[in-house]
Amino acid sequence: MKFSLSLLFLILISVQHGNVEGDYYNHFGNKLKINSDKTFLYTWNFDLASSWSKGMWEMKNDTIYFEVIPLYDTLRRPNLKDSLVLSIDQKPQLITDMSIVFIEALSSGGQNRQKMSSKLYFDGEKLIEIKENGKLDNRKLKAFWENKKYNTWFVKNK
Repeated sequence: MKFSLSLLFLILISVQHGNVEGDYYNHFGNKLKINSDKTFLYTWNFDLASSWSKGMWEMKNDTIYFEVIPLYDTLRRPNLKDSLVLSIDQKPQLITDMSIVFIEALSSGGQNRQKMSSKLYFDGEKLIEIKENGKLDNRKLKAFWENKKYNTWFVKNK
C-alpha cells in the first residue's frame, strides 16, 4: 500500500507540473528552447534586429534558473596576442581583423544583445518572468504593430 501511494504521488506531481522541456514563445519576438540535456537557446527577433543567448538551466520546485554562457571567437591579429570576442553566431571560430569589421558592419544582431530573464516560474503550461522584487510579471502590454494587448509570458508550442 505504501508503494502504491508513493507512485500515485509521483504521478500526480508530474501531471500537475508537466514537462518543462520544449519550445516556447511570446508575442514580443522572444523564443526559448529548453532542452532535456539542461541546455537552452533564447532568441529575440524584431524587424531587422536580433539577439541570441545559450546556456544551462536548472529547475528548483516551480522555478527555472538560467545561466547564460557566452560563446567566444578567437580574434587573431598580426603582431598581437590572440584575444577573445563574443561570437556573432553560435559556432565559435578563428576570426581576423577584416572579418570582424565586415561582420560588425553588416550585423544588426548578435549574442546577448537582448537580455533574457534569469528565472522563470513554470505553472505547468506557461513560463512567467519573476521580477527582481520576486513578483510574477503578469502584465499585458500593447503590441508595437497593433492596439491589442498581449501577456508577457511564454507559452509552449503545441
